[in-house]
Amino acid sequence: TSAPLGTNIHWSNSDSGHHGSVTPIKEGYNQQGHYCRGVSQTVIIEDQEYHRYSKVCQYDHSNWYLVD
Repeated sequence: TSAPLGTNIHWSNSDSGHHGSVTPIKEGYNQQGHYCRGVSQTVIIEDQEYHRYSKVCQYDHSNWYLVD
């Protein structure tokens, strides 16, 4: 299932110590009819914070794939 728009999804990697969050902020369908979302990402690596906006789409109704 997908989190509602605006919901922060927190994650962490115990092996590397990296952590961050992903927040879905837009949704719609691409030209091929696949469900897509715009997501805001924050990643913290060695106390350095990085931000990125990406587009992800579902091509098989289960897994998300990074589009840009």
